[in-house]
Amino acid sequence: MLKIVETTQPDLLHVQASGKLEASDFERLRPELERMAAAHDKFALLFDMREFEGWSLEGMWEDFKTDSNYNRKVRKTAMVGDKRWQEWMAKLSTPFADGDIKYFERDEMVRAHAWLAETTHRD
Repeated sequence: MLKIVETTQPDLLHVQASGKLEASDFERLRPELERMAAAHDKFALLFDMREFEGWSLEGMWEDFKTDSNYNRKVRKTAMVGDKRWQEWMAKLSTPFADGDIKYFERDEMVRAHAWLAETTHRD
């Protein structure tokens, strides 16, 4: 399941993932991504994976399609998790992202927020 978490930073989309993600999760996420893309030239994404277990096959495909549609609008992505495969997922995503991607451990949520609030990013 994907849940949108309210934030005080207007250009931050905080997404909390739990369990196994299905295609329907990304259908609910797309309107939020569209809203952020329309409201901001660039925005930051916080992907909280602390309770994330993976995807169904259809969910993985929808995730890939969703990422590619909004890639140019995301200036930074912080991925917070606690599993080695999640850290590798963040590293493997880096070459395909226009913005910066950084992995943070479970107890580094405050650091992830601080990093996302910084305005510097690669072009």
